[in-house]
Amino acid sequence: MTSYKSKIGLEIVIPIGIILTFNFVLIIFTKAWAGLPILLLVVFFFFYLFNSTIYYITEDCLIVKCGVFINKKIYLDHITRIIPTRNPISAPANSLDRLEIFYNSFDSSIISPLDKEGFILQLKKSNPFILVKLQ
Repeated sequence: MTSYKSKIGLEIVIPIGIILTFNFVLIIFTKAWAGLPILLLVVFFFFYLFNSTIYYITEDCLIVKCGVFINKKIYLDHITRIIPTRNPISAPANSLDRLEIFYNSFDSSIISPLDKEGFILQLKKSNPFILVKLQ
């Protein structure tokens, strides 16, 4: 089993960081100390999601994991094509530098492996019929 961590993009981290910093400053200035534990839980939650988004390639499937929320299994022989995308739709991807993986007849999943080339090569090694369109 090979694992690939998700790329963490500044285009996602910076807006989240700005919002969390703004809320922290707001808590300090308004002295609303009851909000501090909630804000710390939100910070921990994002830290956990960024560090637990991992893609595993086994001998017969791709497993997409994102915290406790997503644990998707995609069989490698069902993958038909892979294309790059910057689609901002909610997905188990921590960057907008993403890959869309098409499988079965009408399904797709968007991910953002840090090592895209190695990830694609590993998939192609298991299923040489995958069409890869890189821009």
